[in-house]
Amino acid sequence: MQKKLAKILAAVFFFVLITGSFISCDNIFAPGLDETTPASILTDQKTIDGLFQNFKYAYTFKDTTVYGNLLGKTLCLLTGITFQGSMFHGTGQQR
Repeated sequence: MQKKLAKILAAVFFFVLITGSFISCDNIFAPGLDETTPASILTDQKTIDGLFQNFKYAYTFKDTTVYGNLLGKTLCLLTGITFQGSMFHGTGQQR
């Protein structure tokens, strides 16, 4: 009878321990979730100031998706640059 009672007490203790550990996982010092609608940091790219503000944001936060939107689809990068005297010779390659 005592073994059965010991098993029941052990099971109850284990259940209380597990339940208490899940309840105690709440951090009372953590700030609450911000449920407000976020204001857009990115601005209109139709002005120079807007373009540079977006570039600053992309550089600061290393956000490649913003970089992709800053660069045009027809961006021409120069590769194979050579100099002959004071003349510049380069081949433009679409990327």
